[in-house]
Amino acid sequence: MKKYEIKSLDDLDSFQIVSLIINLENELDINLLDEDLTFDDFSDMNSIIVLVNKCLI
Repeated sequence: MKKYEIKSLDDLDSFQIVSLIINLENELDINLLDEDLTFDDFSDMNSIIVLVNKCLI
């Protein structure tokens, strides 16, 4: 699997962000998307940062 660094979440579209979160879930064996989030929820970058931070704690 190719490793890459994300410089900014602004570089990602909502599908890539969801894919990133799913990959994080799989790596960390946690469930973040159990709240029935929609792509619209990812229009606010702060919510993404909170979600990613939540998975890293």
